Amino acid sequence: MRKTIQIAALAAAAMCLATACNVMRGDQEPSEYVDDAALTARVKAALLDDEQVAGTRFDVNVYQGKVTLSGVTDDPEEARRAEQIARQVPGVKGVDSNIRVAQAEANNEDKADTTGTPPPQ
Repeated sequence: MRKTIQIAALAAAAMCLATACNVMRGDQEPSEYVDDAALTARVKAALLDDEQVAGTRFDVNVYQGKVTLSGVTDDPEEARRAEQIARQVPGVKGVDSNIRVAQAEANNEDKADTTGTPPPQ
């Protein structure tokens, strides 16, 4: 009896996991999910291959051929280049960029004095 309950619990858990995966993927067909995974790898590889882009700064997500880039850079040109690279990868249907450009400090005077001495008067 206990063995039957364990098997039923495992079967129920497996069905829940399978259902959850389909919900998370938006009920994609298995081939669509595999295509998106392959496209993710191709876009990430293209970003890593480019010398003007620090590919490790960016996350790549693909859903139904549409690429979403996210991450942070301090160079707006790098963000534009990452988008351009993603668009050029065969199979990409569109690119959304959520890349944020960090604002560098305007000047060094804004930094806190860590020496403990008072500022000159």
